[in-house]
Amino acid sequence: SGGQRRRVTLATTLLAKRQLLFCDEPTTGLDAATALVVCRRLQDVSRLGVTVVAVLHQPRREIFVALDRVALLVRGRLRVCGTP
Repeated sequence: SGGQRRRVTLATTLLAKRQLLFCDEPTTGLDAATALVVCRRLQDVSRLGVTVVAVLHQPRREIFVALDRVALLVRGRLRVCGTP
């Protein structure tokens, strides 16, 4: 399924041991529970010293409040940057 492919791709990327991890829509195609698990794993990775940048459109509240920093763009311009 699309969700399984996305999880495998993310897992493979995480195993590469990078200093910067950029994720474009890592939760797209996942159910709500799995999306939350993916975001929690990304938090775990950031705690290991990896900078994680993720693009998320309309994240659920549980995901939004778990983020360390948020940048909101409106029509391609930065409107807000800070903690949620």
